[in-house]
Amino acid sequence: MIPASELNLRDSLRSIDRPVDLAMPASLGEICQGIHRGREQLASYAVDIYNRMIFCPGCLAELSGVDEAGAAADRPQKPGPMGNAGAAGDPPRLHYYQLLPSAGPGRKLRAAAGPLPAKLKKLYRQHLTLRGSAGLPERFSILHICRIPLSRGMGSSTADLALLSAGLAALSGRRLYPGELARRLTAVEPTDSVIFPEITIFEQNRATGWQRLENLADDLRVLALGLPGSIDTVAGRRGRKTPPEIDRAFWLLHRALKEKKAELLGRAALVSAESWQDRLDYPGLEDLIELALSRGSLGVNIAHSGRFAGVIFRPGELNREKFRQDLGRRGLTACYSFKAEYSIVPGGIRDLTAE
Repeated sequence: MIPASELNLRDSLRSIDRPVDLAMPASLGEICQGIHRGREQLASYAVDIYNRMIFCPGCLAELSGVDEAGAAADRPQKPGPMGNAGAAGDPPRLHYYQLLPSAGPGRKLRAAAGPLPAKLKKLYRQHLTLRGSAGLPERFSILHICRIPLSRGMGSSTADLALLSAGLAALSGRRLYPGELARRLTAVEPTDSVIFPEITIFEQNRATGWQRLENLADDLRVLALGLPGSIDTVAGRRGRKTPPEIDRAFWLLHRALKEKKAELLGRAALVSAESWQDRLDYPGLEDLIELALSRGSLGVNIAHSGRFAGVIFRPGELNREKFRQDLGRRGLTACYSFKAEYSIVPGGIRDLTAE
């Protein structure tokens, strides 16, 4: 499951004692989101682009042969089993962290360059509060390989927090199940439902309830259309009143997964996207949906706290070139750019340690 571009990273770590290697997929917006049955909930799908963390006992100096320039030069040209290179074939962003003894009590997790992201620091402290440092190596390093675009509503923050939480647990000899992971992550920030393997209706702010549904058996693809700019995806969720049609969107999603009908999943996404349009103001959304459906799409979903729209389709059923031409004739290419094409995959953390 590892693309050729990262084999040099794995090979350089072979000699390090019992590394833990985890990957987490992105999402591409939400199928549905809003107040449902009295709770703020969402349901997302995962796509085949991943962030990854490799946890290695020892210090950064032992990560010989792993350098940002080398990884950037060896970028993949095509999507592989571990996913696309990024929104536009970008090289991965690499970060290094290490846990070292501190002058005071306890040990601190530090970034090799610059400050440690506040969300990771908060989650590490949470781990110490819940579990202490029992089982953690005296020193360890983390290689953080980031392919999920930032600030676009694709779940990069959820992926990073999930990887760190699961990795710390694994180093301590424990496995975190999705429900426990959900409670830990929502204590830090709102969390995406793709931490569950199945499509899940999830209360993203508090994790006091969720409903794990199923995945469709269909092989589905999604064309990611990006809008200019980026947003604070956490702040972007606040202060919005849910449109009344959202209950229907969630009902359609239930039916889609119970009856295994991809068409109903596409319809659920459309109902949610159209009902949020007055509040989110995606330019030309009605035209985008009309053109996508006319060229073979099952539906269009949007990022409720991001800058993406997803055109969902079965392989071979969407005429992408004619769809692109249609967007140009309607003047929508100034608003929507073709970023990448992904496969819809199960959610949840992938353990690559034994591969």
